[in-house]
Amino acid sequence: MAEMNPLTLQRYEELRSQHREQLLRSVDPTEELLSALEVIDTFGRKMTSIRSLTTAESKADKILSLPSDENFNGTIGPFLTALARNGHEHVANVFVTGSNADLPTDDSHQLLCDKLEDLCSYLDPGCSIVSSLISNRVFTWSDAERVSVHETVNEKVYQIIKILSRKSNSSYQGFIRTLQGNDQEHILHILTGNAFPPLSKEDLNLIKKNANIYYRQHGIDEHTFDKYTS
Repeated sequence: MAEMNPLTLQRYEELRSQHREQLLRSVDPTEELLSALEVIDTFGRKMTSIRSLTTAESKADKILSLPSDENFNGTIGPFLTALARNGHEHVANVFVTGSNADLPTDDSHQLLCDKLEDLCSYLDPGCSIVSSLISNRVFTWSDAERVSVHETVNEKVYQIIKILSRKSNSSYQGFIRTLQGNDQEHILHILTGNAFPPLSKEDLNLIKKNANIYYRQHGIDEHTFDKYTS
């Protein structure tokens, strides 16, 4: 994280308001982050109500409002440090530098939303993509665990994109570079228009249909088949 400059409550609220939409979609309210914030002065008693909220956006809004009280001068430093040490340096830097340069851009966020169905159809989470994302410092071990708990391909890919959508802009660029090294050029085509296009949906469905027939002929149960093809 860049060196911290003196920050007033007024300036904090100005930046929070100015970049509100980007900030709300950048805060990933993981248990690691909440636990780190819980030990800060007056924040502890607020964590129960934050954990009880049902949407990530409402949790993000409450997290960003934590320093906005009479204890601002005593809590803002530990607050920004907790963000930076728990996967949110891009969020902390908004208040340190006054710039939103490393928050996920509107274009990249919207692209991931628009292409989510295609990504769930074509991205292969079993191609070492997650371990490569860890090696390239895009994902943490905790992120990898959040992906691994899901069973089906669709669920794993959905979780990968969900986590990525709250990462920094530089992490998104790291994801693009990681695809190039994991035989996922067809995903690059979906996201950038470059590289080789994926199979058509018709061809993909035909492959899955034939695989379905093969697995059933060889006694692989429906649940196991669905786990690897949906």
